[in-house]
Amino acid sequence: MHQFSVESVQAVAKDVRSVFASADSTLLEAARLMVNFISATTQADVGPAQTQKTLKAVSAGIDRMIECRAELIRAHQTMTLLKDDSNLAVVDFGCWFGRKTDTQPTLVPVAA
Repeated sequence: MHQFSVESVQAVAKDVRSVFASADSTLLEAARLMVNFISATTQADVGPAQTQKTLKAVSAGIDRMIECRAELIRAHQTMTLLKDDSNLAVVDFGCWFGRKTDTQPTLVPVAA
């Protein structure tokens, strides 16, 4: 059984919340960028062929951000499992995933 201090796990929990807030904020900004780019180029009557490469690049960036967010979710799940196998198993730090007695998070294998 792992022996964690309450303070160290509270710091990790705070960082997890911060990382997801940052990731979601970045995704929101990227979505706004896409919307504003489409709006600006439409108003300027820029042809679709001229904007396609840019739209595709922004979309690919957003897709990568979403993939990164999924990896962070998997990391958070494994952190929760580590905490659940520790001296702090019964302590709730505000994680989104349940304790062992709750529904276990599903860990999905990812292709390398």
